[in-house]
Amino acid sequence: GRHLPRSVLGAVPNGLFCGKLMGSKFLQCCTAVSVVPPRLPCLLAIHLTPAEFVSGELIYQMHDFAFNIYLVQKGVFANVAKPSPAGGEDCMVQDWVAAAAHEQVIKARLSKEAQREKTRQNHSIRSLQGAMGTSSIAPSASTFTSAFAKRMSIALTPISPEEDKSSNVERTLFPYRFYGQGNYFGELECILGKGRLSTVRCENVGVNGEVLILKKRDFSDLVDEFPQFGEAWASAAWRREAMRL
Repeated sequence: GRHLPRSVLGAVPNGLFCGKLMGSKFLQCCTAVSVVPPRLPCLLAIHLTPAEFVSGELIYQMHDFAFNIYLVQKGVFANVAKPSPAGGEDCMVQDWVAAAAHEQVIKARLSKEAQREKTRQNHSIRSLQGAMGTSSIAPSASTFTSAFAKRMSIALTPISPEEDKSSNVERTLFPYRFYGQGNYFGELECILGKGRLSTVRCENVGVNGEVLILKKRDFSDLVDEFPQFGEAWASAAWRREAMRL
């Protein structure tokens, strides 16, 4: 027939994804509202896509558009942030690392060029003083213009790989909120329709991270199908966000 017998349907959820799906906190938070009907995990399983991430790989970055929710099956994932004297700060990896490295390299370039320019000017002034028999010669306007143009040229020159390696910028974002097997992350931004509030990375625990991906549109379909559980997911999302902060 078109429908599974109730006895068979009731046994299906415990076998989904080797039984790990029913142990996920994503479904467990629904039990605070009512008994989870077998139809919910079955529909959820249809929409889930397995994915694997290597250690150190970024799952998403702050400000990325939220397309997915991630249910952790294996490994450890974490929110990561830039450390500072005032505490941690959520950020995008390429923004603060590249900007800090670029600023450091440019400062080093300008410092070296300033020393060379000062040496050249002193040499030129001494030569003119000797030729004109005077001890006070002011730099001309063209000298300042030329120096400014040179500084701009230095600042706009792309950073070479050697310069990038020599910059001692700390390139590590530090984990502060962990998600292990059975946990999940990424739901709040999907509920709010906002960009990502933080950066999430697969952590180095000796194994690759494995997740089940639930797309935002499929999550919305589940909320429409089970509105009572939609409220439970939203409440849990805000509690989890308070713990992250």
